[in-house]
Amino acid sequence: MPKYALLIDYEYCTGCESCVVACKMEHDMPIGKWGIRVHDDGPWQMNEEHEGGKSFNWNKIPVPTDMCDLCADRLAEGKKPTCVHHCLAFCMDFGTIAEMAAKLAEKPKQVLFAPCDCDIDLPGADDFVIPTAKAAAGPRPRPKMAPKPPALRA
Repeated sequence: MPKYALLIDYEYCTGCESCVVACKMEHDMPIGKWGIRVHDDGPWQMNEEHEGGKSFNWNKIPVPTDMCDLCADRLAEGKKPTCVHHCLAFCMDFGTIAEMAAKLAEKPKQVLFAPCDCDIDLPGADDFVIPTAKAAAGPRPRPKMAPKPPALRA
């Protein structure tokens, strides 16, 4: 039986926490409990000598908790995990560990999580394909980064 994973492209995560809210609502989690959390990496200064000390890095990284079961009930219905479905930045993907590892090798600034060791018994799991935005509409455009405000330009 295949094992499943989440692939998170933190280069594009905005930290909106729609994944957190969707998960809490889907699973009716009480206050203080989460199936996924958005962690901050930064801010920290980058390339001080090249940017004049004005360039900072600040990543937002959604991380599944021990309560994450990859929305096994949704998967049984042929749906994606709710965090992936509701991600506003389209930076989360779901599939088998092998599929997600192949995508991970394609670009930097991604992380792969296999949050549970649960056996998700999907009907026809060998033929099971979860439609993705990429498959349905071709490659999706990435959001363009806003230009730096004039005060921060060197």
